[in-house]
This record gives sequence, structure tokens and C-alpha cells, in this order.
Amino acid sequence: MLTRYHVQILDELAEHKAGISFNKLAEALRGRASRAVVSRELRKLVARGLVTAERDPRHSQRRIFKLRGDLMSTLAALEAEASKLAEGGLEPTLKLVRALVKWYAEVAKAFKDEALRAYLRHRALLWFDRALRLL
Repeated sequence: MLTRYHVQILDELAEHKAGISFNKLAEALRGRASRAVVSRELRKLVARGLVTAERDPRHSQRRIFKLRGDLMSTLAALEAEASKLAEGGLEPTLKLVRALVKWYAEVAKAFKDEALRAYLRHRALLWFDRALRLL
């Protein structure tokens, strides 16, 4: 099950495509989650395979956390499709929302993990919300 902490961590990792250290991640989530919660939930996401942890070549004790590769590329495709929302107007926005729903339906089939599908659904809903605000 995907918790609000998982979503917050995944959203923050999505913003840092090159990866982020634990300290920077905990600082970015300060006020929304304690360091202990970030640590515990990040370990769960790594164990589930949604997040990768790599040793930082510049610092032997530091690990860099990233979204797993296929999830990152899927989010990039969503961002590319959804960025067309800025072109405005009712008809183009409705057409794009239909295209995003179709895109989600196709992409969701590729991911067997329900938590991954839930996270993709969350990201798509953010774009739907932006579309509604444009109308």
C-alpha cells in the first residue's frame, strides 16, 4: 500500500532526476515527515524496488537515492504529454485529458506492482487538477 509518506518521497525523488542524498531528502521533507519516518519509509520503497540506492562515488558513507529507471522514464513521458496543457482552450484541454486517461490505462498495464500504479495515478491526477484550473 502506498502511504502519503511514500508519495511525498517519490514526488521529491521525481524532482531530482540525478538522485538525492538522504540528508537532502530529509531536509526537503522537513515539516511533513521526521527524519526517522523518511528513513523507515525510504527503506520500504527500496525493498519494494521502487527506489534505487547507490553509493556516492564522492563520499563513501553517502548513498544516492533515485526512482527506478522505468518509473522515471514513464514519468518523463507523462510530463511531456501533460505539458501540452499550457496550450489552453477547452477543446484542446479536453482532448489532452482523454489522451492522458488512455496513456495511463496503457502504461498501468505494464506495471504489475499496485503501489507503482497508484503512484502513476497520483501523478496523472495532479495534471488533471492543473487542467481543471485552466478551464
